[in-house]
Amino acid sequence: MASLCIGEDYSDELACPVCLDSWKDPVELLPCGHIYCKECVTGLKVCPTCRDAIKTSRTPNRTLVNMALQVKVKCAKCNWVGSREQSSRHVCASKVHPSNAPQDAPSASTAHSWTGNGAPPPQATYQPQPQPPAYSYNMDNFPSYPQPSGGPGVYMAGGPPRPPTNSPAQPPNNGYATSNNANYYNNNYNRPPPPQPSAQRPPGPSRRRYEVIEPVGSCPWTLYGIGQEEYDQIVSIFVFFDQDDSGTLEKNEVARLARWLNFSRTDNEVERIFMDMDSNGSGSLTIGEFLTWLKYNKPNPQALYGLTQSQYNTIMMQFHMYDTDQDGLLLVNEFTRLVMNLGDVKSVEIAERLFGMIDKDRDGRINIHDFLIFRAGKA
Repeated sequence: MASLCIGEDYSDELACPVCLDSWKDPVELLPCGHIYCKECVTGLKVCPTCRDAIKTSRTPNRTLVNMALQVKVKCAKCNWVGSREQSSRHVCASKVHPSNAPQDAPSASTAHSWTGNGAPPPQATYQPQPQPPAYSYNMDNFPSYPQPSGGPGVYMAGGPPRPPTNSPAQPPNNGYATSNNANYYNNNYNRPPPPQPSAQRPPGPSRRRYEVIEPVGSCPWTLYGIGQEEYDQIVSIFVFFDQDDSGTLEKNEVARLARWLNFSRTDNEVERIFMDMDSNGSGSLTIGEFLTWLKYNKPNPQALYGLTQSQYNTIMMQFHMYDTDQDGLLLVNEFTRLVMNLGDVKSVEIAERLFGMIDKDRDGRINIHDFLIFRAGKA
């Protein structure tokens, strides 16, 4: 007997607009980018949401696929409960009462499996604990990032435009390696409480400082002490910087993401993120690991720059509008266009002199920390 497994307790952003259930074998339609269950759009010529012609399709980013596979589902026929990944192997027994329906064994890729509401079968010797479903979102729900021709506005959710293919993967050194700047940065960020003796890093490859909090349930942003808009922005940008679609970020990808969000500016600060969270020494971070690190190390705009969160968000948005290759750095021509459009200066010559005053290390680039300090004096 075929099974009918329906998703439970998942975000609306994971729902297929056609079947209104959580994604099953998701596919991303191109060029519009809407995501559906594969079976729901097989044979269609236009996107059901935007009505654009479907030119091709592809598997969504691995981070989204992994989250969809971990959604909790329940069989409407026998009450079996498991993950979406496990449901592909679940078959209802035609003559088994729902309360006695056998449970599928956990998959090799999942540490635990969800258990049913009924009593376990007599032959069962082990009943694993449930693993909550993961949260994801539809990338199309995020608005396009403002173009450089636009003026300043409010902070917007969503990822930046994809940089040119010839952009360097490894972000350049931005010159903030002095002890004074490092002390200023470290002293003015929210610091986590010191770990208890039992939480000290053990010898060997496992060095994780924080227990990972996975983004589960319908309101995962509450787990990290941030709002939904900020959470959606961080997750969408995480996927954007995952250039190889592996579902994780390697060090060079984390470095670009952390600088883009003003979370770190030096190689040592990026290394600290990995020392705190990369317990198995894989050299990459999952979305859960990155969000957990952020929970304890989020920048404090008031302590750093004397800005409110709203002012900080607006200045960040202004910077990213003119950072054309989204590397977290402004060149002199980008800075000139920005300050002239903001009305800070009246001529290119004055803008270039101002750039030289802010660019203290004379490397021809201004990072977002420099720009925030400059704008904070005008807030």
